[in-house]
Amino acid sequence: MKLLNSILPLKKHRFDDLFEEANYKITLNFSFFLCIALIFLYITQFISYDYNRSNLILFAIFFSFIFYFYTLKTGEYKRPALIGSYTYALIIQIALYSIPKNPPIIEGLWIINNIFFTFRCVNKKHGYFLSFIHFISLSFFYFQFTSFNTENLFFSQFNFYDKLGISFNILFAFLVFLFFIQQTIDTNSKASQKIKLINQEIYHQFEIINKQNEEKTILLKEIHHRVKNNLQIIISLLRLQSYQIENSETIQSFNEAINRILAISSIHEKIYQNDSFNKINIEEYFNDLSKEIISMHELNTEIETNFNFEIDSITLDTIVPLALIFNELISNSIKHFNHSENQLIIEIEFKKMNEKKLQLNYSDNGKWIENNKKNTLGIDIIHALTKQINGNLTLTKSPKTMFNFEFDITL
Repeated sequence: MKLLNSILPLKKHRFDDLFEEANYKITLNFSFFLCIALIFLYITQFISYDYNRSNLILFAIFFSFIFYFYTLKTGEYKRPALIGSYTYALIIQIALYSIPKNPPIIEGLWIINNIFFTFRCVNKKHGYFLSFIHFISLSFFYFQFTSFNTENLFFSQFNFYDKLGISFNILFAFLVFLFFIQQTIDTNSKASQKIKLINQEIYHQFEIINKQNEEKTILLKEIHHRVKNNLQIIISLLRLQSYQIENSETIQSFNEAINRILAISSIHEKIYQNDSFNKINIEEYFNDLSKEIISMHELNTEIETNFNFEIDSITLDTIVPLALIFNELISNSIKHFNHSENQLIIEIEFKKMNEKKLQLNYSDNGKWIENNKKNTLGIDIIHALTKQINGNLTLTKSPKTMFNFEFDITL
């Protein structure tokens, strides 16, 4: 039993690719059917006493069995299919030139089988090459043996056993061709059904994933909404606390802290309202944020904001530091503006230098107060946030206050 299992393994070979599996089955079934067909053909040739033809068929039977068992045992079809294609081509050519009693139509049918098999189970390159070899061989044969083959196209030259052998040869060649076509259609049909089942499974999984994504989207929106509400509560508490403070500097510090929390809160509000969690419309966001920051300051002076944006959206990991920087810039512009002037003009420009570099230019028409002791907290925050998102800052104060940022970020 162990010896039998070692020769004829019972396990089935599986392939990840559907067409690889189909080619394996065609190669295996084709070689098995060819063995059976050649055995019957050998019997007919032996009965007709055509020993040259029967010996050649016997060699083909022997090779077909080796071909079949090797494919069955290893599960590998490409190498035996390649060797088999050229071996069968050689056998056909030997039969064409060494068996004068064979009508060329027999070899023609086996040539068609050989070419079909090579195209299907090996590859196109070898299929074209064998087609070319057979074409050259047949052309040479007909040029050299025209008169001989013309006579052999008719059965009048053969006895009964010759006609029987030739008829069976043609019949089996045709049956092998039909078998090959049937196997190709059958395996392609099974592959199509399997692809259909896989597509149905993929569609089912897609529906599950889509439903999960919708649930996660709702959950994330709810989280951002709750965070925004919590920040609004903190802002309200700070405002209530500021009403009990009489010191103007302390009240200003409270208002600055409220503005920073407000900048973060507005981000969560935008995310909650946005369809996509990946990016936020930067112009719309900064426009709304500037109005909220300005409304926090009780000013009699008119404030004009001019925006120039060359980019539409930006990622969430970048928007938070930028929003805080933006808050500090506007707050400091309002704080240091000379209120004797009629109007505060703030200009903000976003430029896309390349795919990974963003330039932010901020300027106003005010003259910021120089602090000789140390930088203010707002300036310290701006420098820290600029480093956080891999940026560089250049500050100029004449003829007007201008901040020039360059950030190495993914847009």
